[in-house]
Amino acid sequence: MMKNIVRMILLSAALAALAGCQSVSSVFHSDDDSAGTVSSEKPAPTGPVQRIPFPADEYQKLARSGSSSIVGQVFSTRDGKRYAMTGPEILAVPVTSYSRQAYEALQQNRKISPADPRAQKYTLRTLGNDAGKFEFNGLAAGSYYLITTAHKDVSEGDSYSRGKQVIQQEVGVGKGQTSKVTLAP
Repeated sequence: MMKNIVRMILLSAALAALAGCQSVSSVFHSDDDSAGTVSSEKPAPTGPVQRIPFPADEYQKLARSGSSSIVGQVFSTRDGKRYAMTGPEILAVPVTSYSRQAYEALQQNRKISPADPRAQKYTLRTLGNDAGKFEFNGLAAGSYYLITTAHKDVSEGDSYSRGKQVIQQEVGVGKGQTSKVTLAP
């Protein structure tokens, strides 16, 4: 239990550093006045993205539970090889017009204005085990953005370093079904 708490604290700190003092979670759900940038290999376009108004009606229509599951494993890379990531935090965010905007901002390495705090109620979080395996059970059928960070080799010319990368993937799951995913840089 304590080991998982320490991992969660370390992951949160890494996400905050990675996102310029704004965690991946806060890109989707921040209620503060800061906006951050998420590290990526793509150059950042200029200017922050202004969020669309929170679509309360769209969120109210979302089922909060169901009989579906998403299971998977998170990997990092080292020396060009994939390794299971130990204890990663994974977010599952329902796909909406609002979350799609944040997802696209992450893909483009763009700053985005803080999210409406009401969106946070719809985000699910879990920790992977020591082999990076995770499960989201009791989900409503639909599409979700899975988001985590992983270690990744970074090489520039002759230099080599170890970095972190945000991994995000859209996953659909049908009623009563289980979707299996692999999250890796």
